[in-house]
Amino acid sequence: MKGDGSYQHHFAKGKTAPMFQIGLTAKTNGISIHIMGIRQKLDLPNLIFPQIGKANVSSYCIQFKRVQDINLDVLKTAIVKGVEVSSNN
Repeated sequence: MKGDGSYQHHFAKGKTAPMFQIGLTAKTNGISIHIMGIRQKLDLPNLIFPQIGKANVSSYCIQFKRVQDINLDVLKTAIVKGVEVSSNN
């Protein structure tokens, strides 16, 4: 996984650790974009689903098989929003 940006992750039990803000993972079965720092678990799915295209969206991750499957404008909006949200926390 490759990541960029700086984010202080707060774990449920109160610990914190430095982490990347935006991460990218490429695997044989697809690509994952990790957007860290969105505190409410449903914010990311509510922000981009169903406009994102053929992708699975979790609380901090967007998974898709091919770049052609995803709406790049919506992905850009999600990344920018994720950085804004985590920068304000």
